[in-house]
Amino acid sequence: MDPLIRSTRSAFIPSHTHIVHIVPPSVVSRLFDEPYVNESAPSILNADKHRQLAYEAALQGITVVKRPANIWPPIASTNNVQIAIVGPNAGCTPKKPELDPETGHSSSAKPPKAVYCDAQRNMIGPYAQLADIEVPTVANYLTGKLNQTAKVVFAQGCEISDASTDQLPAALEAVAKADYVVLVVGDSLSSCSEWGDRDTLDLPGGQMALVAAVKNASQSSARLIMILTNGRPTTFGPNNELLDMMDFVLVAWRAGQMGAVAIGDALLGIGEPTGRLGQSWPRNVGQVNGGSNPWLQQIRGKWLANGKGPVVDPDGRRYDSYVGSEATPLFPLGYGLALSQFKYSNVIAKATGIKEKPLIVNVDVTNIGDRDATEVVQFYIQDPVLPWVPYWKRLITFDKVFLKKGEPLHCI
Repeated sequence: MDPLIRSTRSAFIPSHTHIVHIVPPSVVSRLFDEPYVNESAPSILNADKHRQLAYEAALQGITVVKRPANIWPPIASTNNVQIAIVGPNAGCTPKKPELDPETGHSSSAKPPKAVYCDAQRNMIGPYAQLADIEVPTVANYLTGKLNQTAKVVFAQGCEISDASTDQLPAALEAVAKADYVVLVVGDSLSSCSEWGDRDTLDLPGGQMALVAAVKNASQSSARLIMILTNGRPTTFGPNNELLDMMDFVLVAWRAGQMGAVAIGDALLGIGEPTGRLGQSWPRNVGQVNGGSNPWLQQIRGKWLANGKGPVVDPDGRRYDSYVGSEATPLFPLGYGLALSQFKYSNVIAKATGIKEKPLIVNVDVTNIGDRDATEVVQFYIQDPVLPWVPYWKRLITFDKVFLKKGEPLHCI
């Protein structure tokens, strides 16, 4: 055996061993023939088509996880109404001048490079290079969009970094007179990022207190709408009671540069959010990696052995129970509410005998609701009984289909 191969397999390379000619000289000679980057890139960055793509990505990623039946959009009327926009991720609040670490200028000195507020940074997410690009917030987008028809009031209400209540009175004053209350809450770059581990999934800082106070201060007729700009699943206090206080809940994630515009258009019914969750959300941080989370077959291990978990899923899966709380997910993988009702029928699966395409599935999907809308057709499979514990079921593919009211579609 070659000495170098033998050395690497034993995880020991003698200090006198030198590795040469890893990259052939013919390749090295061409490394600098072309520039590292496309020199024309700065002239096309942030182009209209790029912003439009960012908008579409944000809108299709927004997931509706709660809404009243047959009611959409969340903000149904904008004529002579008052809209309170509240929350630390809703907009920018003037503060004492802070220095941009790269330029040394303060925000009041009009630095050559923009200084972004926390709400903008939290919408973009970590590891983003911001350089004089426009990043709208939900507050300034809706204020500009509705300034001719509605009164829009913004109040931050609290911080994500601490539980101070100094800003709460101004928020509650705005909420008390509002017909619609839009709560934009979630994560910051500190509460959810690299080195941003937490021991709870509840909204951080003063946000839990803000949501509860907003519910108590709002008019009984006011519509309460929560927007989550978050980087991980969220929980909402004991028994997730704050979730029950909301009429609408939309999960926007880190929605990017055009996220606020996509959120605003979703609230007004201008755009259609079509996202679905890419993971199960536990009801409590203590359920992570517990019975409510993994997709395991009940015929293996304790799922069959103790027989205690009730059969709650239509597909027969059992969940190990918890003392004092439900064991089912708060929201399962693939969850998201469409804006209409859809009926599935005539599901037929056929084996093809072809290795590359072993199965063909046919299904009819019909929009039986009262509006045109998009449905996300998801296809899962269950693995056969195996000597090891397989996943209970797996998402194999999905497709988004737009159907007019009453329209059927045959999917293959």
